[in-house]
Amino acid sequence: MKAAKYTDGPQTGTPLLDGAAAHLECRVVAIHDDGGDHNIVVAEVIGADVKKPGDVNDSLTLRDLGWSYAG
Repeated sequence: MKAAKYTDGPQTGTPLLDGAAAHLECRVVAIHDDGGDHNIVVAEVIGADVKKPGDVNDSLTLRDLGWSYAG
């Protein structure tokens, strides 16, 4: 398996994938246990960039995949 190419984020040092269309860098403010199999993470965006501008219709969504978090 080949390693993914990345650069360090300017705000947090978090690895940012070179092929990503965009990224957000966040500072975690709180993590809440919902009592189930997920946690809720509250974060503040401290950096962002769009690397490949495109049309919203070019994006792959959960609906396109047939997935739903709505129940």
